[in-house]
Amino acid sequence: MKYKRNHYVPEFYLHNFSLVHAGDRKAQLWVYDKEENPPRKQSPRDTAVINDLYTVLIPDLPLNALEVAFGKQESNVSPILAKWAQKGALPTIDTILEVAYFLALLHLRNPKTARWFEAVAELVAVEKAKALAHDNVQFDKFWEKLMKEESISPELTKEKFCEMAKNFDEHFIVKFDPQYTTFSPLKYAEAIFHELKKMYWCLCSAPKGWDFITSDSPVVVRFRKEGGVAFGGGFGHPTAKVIFPISPQVCLYLSRNFPYKTSKVNPSFVKNTNRETAINAERFVFASLQSDGIEKLVKKSAFTRHQPRFDKNEMIENMKNRAKHRKTVS
Repeated sequence: MKYKRNHYVPEFYLHNFSLVHAGDRKAQLWVYDKEENPPRKQSPRDTAVINDLYTVLIPDLPLNALEVAFGKQESNVSPILAKWAQKGALPTIDTILEVAYFLALLHLRNPKTARWFEAVAELVAVEKAKALAHDNVQFDKFWEKLMKEESISPELTKEKFCEMAKNFDEHFIVKFDPQYTTFSPLKYAEAIFHELKKMYWCLCSAPKGWDFITSDSPVVVRFRKEGGVAFGGGFGHPTAKVIFPISPQVCLYLSRNFPYKTSKVNPSFVKNTNRETAINAERFVFASLQSDGIEKLVKKSAFTRHQPRFDKNEMIENMKNRAKHRKTVS
């Protein structure tokens, strides 16, 4: 089967941050790497693309069904963003609804979200296995079913398997099909869409001499958490703010407390937005120009490459609390 090149950041969008530089025949953008590789020029066609990322391996569905659906949505959104990038443009209800669903899916169809979902799914599977091993009644039912459906070695007794499950991390590895971790997050698009359309939408124009940057994870959502700021989720949080750079000159800003449709922002706003864009990037930051300042910013934000995708202890505690709640309700 011939590989299908799938852009997880749309090619039309990357063109907004591309220029025809001296000596080049076609527009290119500058790619900055958190892995400390030097900045490089690159075409939008060869940026943020993975072979067969959206290829659907489901019976009775075309292989390119998902890519076609994304393509149709991008065709509708492209002229809206092009208009919003122009001076004097205003977001209207109908265009907001179209772009809101686009942003929801753009956030979810991204490999960064897939990796987060995979990490969460692995943790949930491990903790469920441990909980099962500590519930004698449920484990007996599980073992009985396992004996009927699988061929188990006589050396592996119920007691031995139960002990192994109690220390699951030491004996087993959980892995999920990449299609599962790529496609499963998409089911949350409707929920994110409803949160986005409740916010104020503002088109922020950069002052002369200042440019917005973007990244391989261009929808940036942040919210306050324990005296600090958290990135990557929380669209429904009361303090959630969303930024989405449309072009080097215009950035979309969503919040619950800034009731303006347009705003001419100051250099400080651009600096903070670019800093948050770089922090939120999975690995690559994109800009229309080469800049020592952007290179330093990306290097400074490279610490995110080594951070856990979520607080494991907090996630486990939340799971336990939900389990207690279910038992209380039932």
